[in-house]
Amino acid sequence: MDKDVAHSGVHAVHGGAVAADNLLTFMVDQNKPLQSYQPKNRTLYLLSCGDKYAIASWGSVSLQGRWVWYLKRYIDKRFVNAN
Repeated sequence: MDKDVAHSGVHAVHGGAVAADNLLTFMVDQNKPLQSYQPKNRTLYLLSCGDKYAIASWGSVSLQGRWVWYLKRYIDKRFVNAN
């Protein structure tokens, strides 16, 4: 049964990695158990609004400003460089 989660690239990235591992596992050894993806209850959302301004949301907390844009840029760059 699918979990009801917000549409987010975060879930696609993390869930996609598990799905890729499961496909490889299934192709190599069908007796090996597959992993399940458990999304977090709260996810950090960072939305760039242009002109070096962004909005952050985590649970019921939301923040905005130029510093949020720099935080998003920092996180995005680290993610891209790690892959």
